[in-house]
Amino acid sequence: MSAIRIDRLAKALGVTRGSFYWHFEDRAALLRAVLEKWDTETTDATIAANEVQGGNAPMRLLRLLETCVADDGRLEMSVRAWAGEDMKSSAALAKVDTRRIDYMKELLGDCGLSTAVAEARARVIYLAWLGAYAASDKSDVAGRTDNMRALWRMALPTA
Repeated sequence: MSAIRIDRLAKALGVTRGSFYWHFEDRAALLRAVLEKWDTETTDATIAANEVQGGNAPMRLLRLLETCVADDGRLEMSVRAWAGEDMKSSAALAKVDTRRIDYMKELLGDCGLSTAVAEARARVIYLAWLGAYAASDKSDVAGRTDNMRALWRMALPTA
């Protein structure tokens, strides 16, 4: 995010530098707002929408995974790259990662797994989801979805 410059951003938006500062105290405030918006839209809203749709825990977990791989991951990977160079964004990212893993751990616990097993499997699922963005063809949503479904089957308790 070091490339974000207020002058260039204001010009691209067709606003004056002064009007930018009407909305944001400084560049750091803009960057905080970007992180908050990303967190709200990619985590809070996704979890809330998943819960509203209902269903049992295995189905909510599957729906979550299918939702997460439906996009190409560019925004997710950009935020992660930014966090690699900025301590404040890194701390915000760590909180988001924890919240996402905790939600999956809760769903897996509701499937009957112990807390320790649910946490381990939630971490593996999460890392696989992020890895899918880095390693796959960005246009291959069907392939990523198939992989998440296979991982979902492996993560659930066996009968």
